Amino acid sequence: MSHPGKRSVIVPAAEGRSIAAAAGQYLSVVDLEGSQVADFVALQRNEPRMAVSPHQTRSTLRRLTLRVGDRLVNQNREPVLEIVRDDVGVHDLLFCACSPALYRQRFGLTDHRSCRMNLLEALAPYHVEEWQLPDPVNLFMKTPPRPESTCPWSTSRARRSPTSSRSSDTSPGWPCLHTRPARRSAASRSGWGIAW
Repeated sequence: MSHPGKRSVIVPAAEGRSIAAAAGQYLSVVDLEGSQVADFVALQRNEPRMAVSPHQTRSTLRRLTLRVGDRLVNQNREPVLEIVRDDVGVHDLLFCACSPALYRQRFGLTDHRSCRMNLLEALAPYHVEEWQLPDPVNLFMKTPPRPESTCPWSTSRARRSPTSSRSSDTSPGWPCLHTRPARRSAASRSGWGIAW
């Protein structure tokens, strides 16, 4: 069924894309193949230094997980997005975006695409510089803390399922999504679909 004014974009594997969303609009993120994870950031258009803040969101919610009805807040604890639908129910608010430094340090790779650089490429039209890039909400990433304080990465539970959010009535901005680069030995996936 077609919706007037509905737009969508495919985010290819190991790339990033950004969109402009007006206050009150809905944004859906759909895993096209299942078991994918995506880094998600949202910067406020009128003040790009303000963005969805995973650490302020954790502090506001007093928990490490997101649920329908939760609001993702900015650095001033003001609502930016509200979760209105979530068919997966597993998202990470702890880990940073992978970076060139991480790939060098952990895997000895110097020419591997990274989440951080993909997000910066996607936000380049909005003149976002590296120092302005916030930590992401890692959609569909399963990292449950264990009693011994470790957070292992587990396979995403996403099965071609959406998470939908609505931007707050006062916070238009630039949601940006990046699909995590697969390790070189892994098969490339087609990525993500975004509709708004």
